[in-house]
Amino acid sequence: MLKTYDTKDAVPESLRDAAVETKDGKWAAWDVSGLKQNADSLLNEKKQVQQKYEDLSKALGGLSPEQIAKYREEMARAEDEHARKAGDFDKLLEKRVGETKAEYEKRIAELEPYRKKYFEREEEIAIRSAAAKAGVPAEDLDHVVMLTQGRRVRYDEKSGKTVVLDRDGDVTGLTVEKFFAETFKAEAPKFYGPQGGSGGGAGGSTGGKGSANGAPTVTDDRSFLANVDKIASGEVKVSVS
Repeated sequence: MLKTYDTKDAVPESLRDAAVETKDGKWAAWDVSGLKQNADSLLNEKKQVQQKYEDLSKALGGLSPEQIAKYREEMARAEDEHARKAGDFDKLLEKRVGETKAEYEKRIAELEPYRKKYFEREEEIAIRSAAAKAGVPAEDLDHVVMLTQGRRVRYDEKSGKTVVLDRDGDVTGLTVEKFFAETFKAEAPKFYGPQGGSGGGAGGSTGGKGSANGAPTVTDDRSFLANVDKIASGEVKVSVS
């Protein structure tokens, strides 16, 4: 840094020999003490880093990081070879399975949402196809899908097919087509024939025995399903008895 002084005597003795007189009669000299301090500090830091590196190198027997990585790889291969020779195949197999599982667990987790969507798509296709074939009007298919998907019709991953469940969630031997042609038709006749559809002229029929006053009850699935549209609109009240 260039500093100016009023007289030569005011210039620090360490800088006086290098001081020069300016045009306005003052004296100027470059003060490099700060730069020297910074240089000394950087030099000390470099020496400290170098010493740490030398200490680490000694602790590692003079090996480089690359040599250490190679050594560890060779040790792993030696352990595998020893396991083979010792006949410890179960231990070796367990190790390989663990490595493979760790490698693919993340990929499986990433694919899980798509797997679930695929199952739901297969269920919906099976429901719509079988219900339409059994006589459910097109305008009621969305409602039927909502009522039965996952509850009465579910995709079975092991068999790769859609299966029919009973009300307890157990798999039955029914096909989806037979379920909608017979079982669901008996449970919810509202969606079939003259009674089918939201505008099919079901009139005041409850589709089930209902309560003593003719209103569907919460425990009578058949009467409840048969009047689900009227219940939703408030036209029909549900009885708790």
